[in-house]
Amino acid sequence: MPPTLTSKRHKVDDVADAIEFCFEQGWSDGLPVVPPTEKSVRAMLDAARL
Repeated sequence: MPPTLTSKRHKVDDVADAIEFCFEQGWSDGLPVVPPTEKSVRAMLDAARL
């Protein structure tokens, strides 16, 4: 069984709200933001063998 992710999670209503939230947090330099999902983070960690 894969380990549980322990990153802080933020709840938003939809993808548009998630994108706006990322900009409000200063997590972008103006380029488009793609909010991570647990599925996409796990895929990245698996690909990196982490």
